[in-house]
Amino acid sequence: MKVNTSDVQMWMILEVDWGLFKVVDMTHTHTWRGWATDTYKVKEITTGKTKQITYHSWTTLEQADVKTNAAMFLYKAWEVYSLSSSLTLFL
Repeated sequence: MKVNTSDVQMWMILEVDWGLFKVVDMTHTHTWRGWATDTYKVKEITTGKTKQITYHSWTTLEQADVKTNAAMFLYKAWEVYSLSSSLTLFL
C-alpha cells in the first residue's frame, strides 16, 4: 500500500528497494529556505542493523503487507529461515 511521508508512523514496516525496514524513530525538518525533509531511523528486518534514511516530504513510500506470528527460530540454511510455530490447527 502506498503511503505519503506524512502518514508514516512509528513501528510501521516499509518496503524499500533494498529490503524491509521497521521505523524506529522519525523527525521532520523544514529549513527556512528549501524543502521539508523527513528523516527515519529504521531497523532492517532480516539483519537487525539500523540505518538512517531521508526523503523529501512529497515522496510516496510503500508500506509492506506483513503478517506477524509468534514463532521460535530453529536454524538458517543459506537464505531460508526455519521457524517453529506453536500454532496448531484442529480440523
